[in-house]
Amino acid sequence: MFKHLIWDFDGTLFDTYPGISKTFIKVINEQYGKHYSYEKVLNWCKKSLDTCGGNLANDLDINKDELMIKFSREYRDLGAPIEEPPFYGAREICEKIIRNNGMNLLVTHRSYVTLKRLLIKYKMYKYFRELITGDDNYPRKPDPSSFIYLITKFNLRKDQVLAIGDRDLDIQAAKNAGIRSCYFSPEGKTYLDTDLHIKNLSDLENIL
Repeated sequence: MFKHLIWDFDGTLFDTYPGISKTFIKVINEQYGKHYSYEKVLNWCKKSLDTCGGNLANDLDINKDELMIKFSREYRDLGAPIEEPPFYGAREICEKIIRNNGMNLLVTHRSYVTLKRLLIKYKMYKYFRELITGDDNYPRKPDPSSFIYLITKFNLRKDQVLAIGDRDLDIQAAKNAGIRSCYFSPEGKTYLDTDLHIKNLSDLENIL
């Protein structure tokens, strides 16, 4: 029985990859006068923003650092040009964790400003006991430092903690921290080195 969840954000709690991809495409079009395939940008974003920015810069022969600065400014100040909602079932699972006297914790590489904006917009901010963002300067996942900090701070039993994410680095961070993991893929992809797989967040109802 799991009592506490350590959530990833992008692609796990919230469906943000389409909005991030659309933001990249908007910046490329408006500031560089270039066009690019949405599907290709989306696939790169699912790997990482750094991967996406690097691939775009190489393909379009533009400066990567300049592109990332422009993307970050656009996304921070204006947000994505489309909605970036939580995945179906996210709110219900967070509520169940709290009803069972557990904690929702979150570790993400994105900035606190953009994270808080989305959590407040969709009335999800209140469900989280602690948020760790890229602004906190912890080593990036799969380094387990941020997970270990949360486990230690709240004196959590490791056998009661489940980390959920959509990328291998989320799963490896959990493994490195000595807790179990759940790989979330709406497309039904699998990852061998995880404890659990789900296609829908509502599937967590049968796990908690």
